[in-house]
Amino acid sequence: MLKYKLIHRLKLVLEKLRGIEFTKITPVRELVLDPKKVFRGSSSGGSELWAAFSKLDIKPTDSILDIGSGKGGAMNTFYRFPFARIDGIEISKELVNIANANIIKLNLKKTQIFCQNSTKFSQYGLYNFFYLYNPFDINTLKETVLLMMEQQPEFTLIYNNPIDESVLDSLGLICFGETSGTFGNKIKFYKYS
Repeated sequence: MLKYKLIHRLKLVLEKLRGIEFTKITPVRELVLDPKKVFRGSSSGGSELWAAFSKLDIKPTDSILDIGSGKGGAMNTFYRFPFARIDGIEISKELVNIANANIIKLNLKKTQIFCQNSTKFSQYGLYNFFYLYNPFDINTLKETVLLMMEQQPEFTLIYNNPIDESVLDSLGLICFGETSGTFGNKIKFYKYS
């Protein structure tokens, strides 16, 4: 735990020097969101996520949507892969504003963040990869995945810290692998077709 705290503080300092903000945690109450539906966000970007995605066969024709993208930390990591598009969806306008400032500062060109509820999003069909870092409650997860299934006939879903994975199993998604994530949690890979 001490190692994590030191790394966390170092990231905060380095990000401040670069004029970006991924690592600083913004409590849900400050975002004026329902803490029973939306979970505290923290950046899942970095070496563990890179290692997990390195196991996937990502092509230049693939596009990914980070659902609950927060400040864009995971999206920044996705730039190490040949995705055609790297987009995010985030319900908090405050977090979208921070993410957009990060995108501008880092000159990330193939990215857009939608400020919207994931259960109302109508563009899942544009993506064949989806990423979740456990952003919301089980009911929102189910509604979101059902919309993805309606709009995209085949996709890969990467679920980081999968506390509600039974929902994915019940909807017919097939787990085809897992790896270790930050803090000892799992990152699981699912296919839908």
